[in-house]
Amino acid sequence: MHQESREFDLTERLRISTLIIVLVAIWLMLSPFVLDYNHLRDSAWNAIAVAWVAAFIAGLRVTGAADEGWLSWVNALIGLYLIASPWIWGDADNLTLVVNHVICGLFITSMAAWSALGTPTLTSRA
Repeated sequence: MHQESREFDLTERLRISTLIIVLVAIWLMLSPFVLDYNHLRDSAWNAIAVAWVAAFIAGLRVTGAADEGWLSWVNALIGLYLIASPWIWGDADNLTLVVNHVICGLFITSMAAWSALGTPTLTSRA
């Protein structure tokens, strides 16, 4: 029964974290147009690309790669990249973009880390 409970916890954790990451990804795809920073082409395309990648990786985790915690760590790194990206792309003077990317990046990073930390390690699976 303990094993069933742990699998249920992992499944629920994956579903919740994936749902939140996908919702954040949808917002990220829309945000350049809603928040009117689509004229910053590099940052706008960056937000859209990051959104697709983060949603795809989260989707992989929930649809068949539940034991692959490293995928969630990749998503956590993507979230950290999103936080830094306004400075990387030279658009940190746009406060709306910075706040949006930092908040979305924090959500992606925290949900991905939460998902990864709930994944059993190779040694605990034995």
